[in-house]
Amino acid sequence: MSHSEDFWQNIENDDFFKVFLQGNYNNGKTLEMVSQGLAVADQLAKLSEGVTVLDRELMRQVTDHYEDLISQATCIEKLEDVLNVMQPHIQYLLVAVERLSSKIVEPYNRIQSQTRMLNNLHATSDLLRRGVRISQLIKRLQTHMNGGPQELTKAAKVLSELDEMSLDVDLSHLEAIDKDLRLARHHRADVDRQARQLLVDGLAAQNNAQVENALLVFHNLGHLQNTIKQIMISSKDHVASKLRSELDFQNLTQQNTPSASKRAGGPGGPGRAPLVTPGKSAEFRSSLWSAIEKCLECVLVETKKVATLQKQLASSPTLAPHVKEVDIECTKFWDEVLFILGSELTRATQSSIFIQQTLEGEYPKLIKQYLEMCNRMQAFSNQQRNSLFSVFSNQQYDLNRKVINSFENAYLARSMSRLFDPVNNMFSAEDGIPSHDNIDSILRTVLDELSVSMVESHLNKVVASNVANTIKLFCTKCEQQIVTGSDAVQFIEAPTTGQLLNASLVDILHYLTLQTKRRVGNINGLSPEAITIIFDALESCSSLAISIIMPVVTAIESSMEAILLTMHNEDFSQNGDKSEAPCSLYVKELLSYLSRVSGQYLSLFKWPEILAESVRPAAERCLDLFVRLACLVRPLGSFGRLKLAADFGQVCKLTYYTKLLIIKEILYLRVDT
Repeated sequence: MSHSEDFWQNIENDDFFKVFLQGNYNNGKTLEMVSQGLAVADQLAKLSEGVTVLDRELMRQVTDHYEDLISQATCIEKLEDVLNVMQPHIQYLLVAVERLSSKIVEPYNRIQSQTRMLNNLHATSDLLRRGVRISQLIKRLQTHMNGGPQELTKAAKVLSELDEMSLDVDLSHLEAIDKDLRLARHHRADVDRQARQLLVDGLAAQNNAQVENALLVFHNLGHLQNTIKQIMISSKDHVASKLRSELDFQNLTQQNTPSASKRAGGPGGPGRAPLVTPGKSAEFRSSLWSAIEKCLECVLVETKKVATLQKQLASSPTLAPHVKEVDIECTKFWDEVLFILGSELTRATQSSIFIQQTLEGEYPKLIKQYLEMCNRMQAFSNQQRNSLFSVFSNQQYDLNRKVINSFENAYLARSMSRLFDPVNNMFSAEDGIPSHDNIDSILRTVLDELSVSMVESHLNKVVASNVANTIKLFCTKCEQQIVTGSDAVQFIEAPTTGQLLNASLVDILHYLTLQTKRRVGNINGLSPEAITIIFDALESCSSLAISIIMPVVTAIESSMEAILLTMHNEDFSQNGDKSEAPCSLYVKELLSYLSRVSGQYLSLFKWPEILAESVRPAAERCLDLFVRLACLVRPLGSFGRLKLAADFGQVCKLTYYTKLLIIKEILYLRVDT
């Protein structure tokens, strides 16, 4: 460690001198800190010692680095010489800069003044030009305004040019054209008023020329889009107001009781709610349907106006660029007015139970009027050849069924009740089996429901589904009446009550199937989908009838098999020269059994097709068993062959069976052949 470092370390470690080495040196604070440690005499001695040490250290540093100090002093002298030389040059430079500045500033000021004058001249010239042009346009505008509605488009064009002349320029301080500007504003308001009236008249009369002229005027005035939006809003407000007024319950009741309203001092009288008396219900329904017809007509008229706007925008070359800008608004209009229609119908039903009952009970009439409105719109769209009415297709109509969904659901619930209640009632009777008259009554209800629902395909299919459910309910009720067990399959005594009941069920199912197919098939205009739905449901009648007959057929088949198995109790080994032989006892027993069960039991079932379908598989199985058993007969003599052939002959009398005839012929062949 060097001497210099030791010196500074001693100074820094000394508590007395450390106070003087702090960075934030404060004279008063330092004096206070020093006086707290030592006496004044000791402090002075300590300071004197420190000064002496510092002087000695400074001397040593100068002695050690005197060459560097001399070098620095020499450099300072050279720097002072250089500064003395540069001082005159700097003075000369400042003088030159001042002289150059005077040569630049003065021309700049002159140019700036002349430029300002030129700008003022240009502005004045532009104002004069605009003023002259405005005066000319005002004269032309007055000429067009005096020309009547035919010149309205030209007047709007002049006003548009006047707007361009006033664009980005304040002309209010020009007294020469102030009168012209006031006149232009007056004519603008007049043109706007005439154009709006022309547009209203043109839309009301479906006059395409008037509508196009009015749109061109608004286009020239520069607020075509705003005008169309205002028309949309006004049309929707008009529809909402019309629907709210026509469907108001008080207004409907006042139409039926005008004299009573006058006597009561107002609508329904003070403090009285309007009521529909039983004798006036027909008049009220008539008024309601008349009001709904007016509402739908209002929707149709307003939508036609929007369609006409769309057509004129698309057909005019001048207005065509604006089609995309307003197309979204036009295509939304149909959905929006339908939403308003649905909302107002819902509000009306919530305000009056009579309106709700009428709309729900006579829903087919509502949807018929609704569809007529849509068809008229579609016809109008085809005539106009306008893309707007693509929303009137069946697909878009299906998407807007929520307008009438609540009424449709209520009507379908009532329709299902009208179909289900007779079925439930007829099976709740004491005998439990419906008669043909009951079936005819159900079918009359079915035909009424289907006929009323034919106003609309979707409603027709849903009602057909309700009819199908009614048929299935009928089958379910019949199934609950079926008698099962030994009582239903006995063939010893006369037919039991259970067997007669099952036969009656098959008969009534057969009657229901035949009458339904005949009457439903004769309905003109019924959709193929609805017919298919109903006919598919009739398959449940066939299935139920088969399930009733099959236990009987199965029991008969078991008895036949038992009789056929007694074939091997016969003696077929006899030989003889006889040319004929009687049939076996088991065949006689089989024929007697079949004759008895067919006449007493199977004849009870009056559905020939289902009976044949059920019996045929059992008969085929029995015949196959007969053939197999006959082929297994051993030993077989010549007389036995004749006897077995006689058995085949008796069985063949039942019907024509190729297999039996073939086996019968084989019996007469010799073994060696």
